[in-house]
Formats: sequence, C-alpha cells, structure tokens
Amino acid sequence: MTYDGLNPRLCRFYHVEDRLIHAPLLIEYGVNSERFAEINERYRTRHVEADRMLKNRDWEGYIFHHERPYRLQALSRCLRGLRDDELRRGEVVRLVWLDSENIRQHLARWRKVWGDEKPTLEELAVLATMPEPLTVFRGVGHRRALRGISWTLSSERAQYFATRFSDNGFVASGVVVKDSIRAYLTERNEAEVVVFPEQVRDQTIATATPLIRS
Repeated sequence: MTYDGLNPRLCRFYHVEDRLIHAPLLIEYGVNSERFAEINERYRTRHVEADRMLKNRDWEGYIFHHERPYRLQALSRCLRGLRDDELRRGEVVRLVWLDSENIRQHLARWRKVWGDEKPTLEELAVLATMPEPLTVFRGVGHRRALRGISWTLSSERAQYFATRFSDNGFVASGVVVKDSIRAYLTERNEAEVVVFPEQVRDQTIATATPLIRS
C-alpha cells in the first residue's frame, strides 16, 4: 500500500484508521495527508542522524534514537559491531534492558541476547558474597508470564510485581546456582537477576498476597 505524498519507507507503518505512523524512527499521532510533508522531513532528518551514528559506532546514540518499542531491534543490529568488545557490549545490553517496557513480547530475542552475556566483574564481586545456591523469585499477574528471564532476590519485590495491576497474581520461587546467572542488576532497586527459567530448580508457585488498596 502506498500513499501519495508519504515517504515510501513510512507507508507500511501508516495505520490509516488510527491516523498513526508507528515506525522505528518515528511515532506520530493525528496523521493525515496535510501533514505528510512535515512528517517526511522529520523522518528524513532522523534517518540521516541514525545513519551517522551507526557509521560512527555511536551504539547508544543509535539505539536510543529509535522509538522505545524498536530499541531491541536496533540493539540486535549493533551487536554485530560489538562482538569483539565484551565490556562495551555488556554496558549497551544493560542500558537497553533497563529501558525496555515490552520484554515479555520479545522474550525469544532477549534470550538470544542474554545467552551471550555474563555478569560484569562488579556484579560477580557482589554475587561472591551471597550463598550458593541462591533463592530467586518472580512475581507475575498471569501464569503464562512465569517463564520469563527477569527474577529477583527479594520476595517482597516479587509480591509487588505480582499484585501491582491485579489481585490475582502469582509468585514463583526456586534456587539457582550462581554460574547460571547472566546479570545482577540493582539500578532499579529490584535486586534483579537475569536467569533462564529452566535453570531455576525446585520451583514452586504460590498465589500472591493481594495488596491492601485504599
């Protein structure tokens, strides 16, 4: 489908009924033909800038120049250029992970990304002070989300995630050997560990305790 006056690269991202363009480099609402020229120019500018960043190996700039739903896709493109720089790669992966809001929708791709990662030296130093194996928890609103790769060392945080949107959540718990942990992240005060669910042993699932809501 093409639309007269709209950049051909944007046509497949144009949702006419919703008057929405939802593209990797540009999300625009209230779109109509009268705005095509303005949107084309904005897209051209963003595309030129993205190409410049990629050419200059400005990985973070390139990724975060994309709209949030498309940053994992941009990260995957950058990882080829980062394959020989383990430290920088780990930094970039963590930045995108911490920024992401739709991890569950792209779980297979995230598993592939984290499959090539391991904890940083700083994370390893902290993990070394903890017992072996570690007890981990995962709080979710629906059972189908229990197979995720984001866990926490805090049962309280798991309870929070299980009940923040619903009173019908679940908390999974189990033990994991530290060598199977891909990352230990504290930036969001969640004591988060990235670990594949099949590596969490002796799992149990319990109904979460509903929050007291005012």
